[in-house]
Amino acid sequence: MPEVTEAFAAFAARTRLEDIPPALVRQTKLILLDLIGCTLVGGSVDKGRIAVEFARSLGAASEATIPGVAARTSAAGAAFANGELMNALDWDPIPHTLPCVVPAVLAVAERERATGAALLVGLALAQEISVRLAEALPRDLEAAPHGYGSCIFGGAAGAGHVLKLSAGQMANAFGFAGFAAPVPAMTRFEGGAAIPMTKYIPAGWVAQGSVTAALLAALGYTGDPRILDEPQAFWRFFAGDEARWKPERLVEGLGTVWRTAAPWYKPYPCEILIGMAVNRLYQLMRENGLAPDEIEGMEFKSLPLLANGCHTSTNVVSHVEAQFSVPYALAVAALGFEPGPAWQAAGTLSDPGVKRMMERVAVGVHPDAEAWAKGQGSGSAYGVIPCSLVVTARGRRFDADPDEEPGMTEDEIIAKFAKNAAAVLPPAKAAAAQAAILGLEGLADVSTLMDDLRP
Repeated sequence: MPEVTEAFAAFAARTRLEDIPPALVRQTKLILLDLIGCTLVGGSVDKGRIAVEFARSLGAASEATIPGVAARTSAAGAAFANGELMNALDWDPIPHTLPCVVPAVLAVAERERATGAALLVGLALAQEISVRLAEALPRDLEAAPHGYGSCIFGGAAGAGHVLKLSAGQMANAFGFAGFAAPVPAMTRFEGGAAIPMTKYIPAGWVAQGSVTAALLAALGYTGDPRILDEPQAFWRFFAGDEARWKPERLVEGLGTVWRTAAPWYKPYPCEILIGMAVNRLYQLMRENGLAPDEIEGMEFKSLPLLANGCHTSTNVVSHVEAQFSVPYALAVAALGFEPGPAWQAAGTLSDPGVKRMMERVAVGVHPDAEAWAKGQGSGSAYGVIPCSLVVTARGRRFDADPDEEPGMTEDEIIAKFAKNAAAVLPPAKAAAAQAAILGLEGLADVSTLMDDLRP
């Protein structure tokens, strides 16, 4: 039986840029571009503002940047703030492992004045190890306890690579990370009616823990070097299932077969499945020339998950609640609010017109949902999810044809970043940051990129 911890540690220590497929390199740069754009505007809501204030309170070490904030802070503090900011509007790509791991690698890369190539490798490692662990643990849309806490290993691996940890040090970093991982509490989030700022995972906490694990290992702190092995290892106390935990599968093709898939980029700042409803609404309004005041009712049907309390609420009082309410997202979309921070602004939340439009929205379960769950409900990919939207207007019913999975083209991802950056940075800095990220492998010092992300 392979030693998973040892194999992962050696993989993280030895991997170089030339070992990573070119398509994954390009994808990783786009992920970073999108996440930094989300970070820049994440401070527009309370979750982001509080995270920045907390990071400042941790100390004034000038090690790493919080994009959009003038002063630098400690690497651990920046990792926490950036994780929360990236996820503050729920505009970050799926899977949500990304705001948990990317901030850790980014903060350490700036602290060490690493090259862009080292950052790219660290980010690719963080994703790959997170994906492989997720494949062996309970995952999205399943009844068993699950969550994103296991990706702390990916963050520690990426940060450790930038720190040039040896394989032995990397194993110690993993040993600490396993004990610091948040419990798999996503099931509680999915069944609740009220949504706190922690949501499905406090991304900043995982990122901060990843940095802490890597920095401690570099100083000689020892952790359990077999944290991913043996019958009572991490998988067991993270609600793992012995029948699923297959260490041979975890290390199969490690370093030669990259399992990291392209993420789903979000055009709208809301739960991604709700984005399908928004897509359909825009389609119907555009194709039929519907005006907001003509809409008499909307009925959206999809998975049972989207018919629970938090997703059907019309009593939306916080920006976090707004991210998961189907009626709210359809209301602001119908009324023409621009996707982005405006959707979750205080004035939008209290807008009487939004409240009236929400009352016209009904949410139910699609008749094909049960069959979909049996056939495609397990695994990390959602597949084509059953959903439908019917809009009643002008005394008629308008049905939307099924569309593809929500997502964005490369040009749309770049345009999204440019728009978000323009809201916070001077034009020259925004352009320089975009160019640096898209040409990251040629960057001699990551700190020059981060300088452009401070106003």
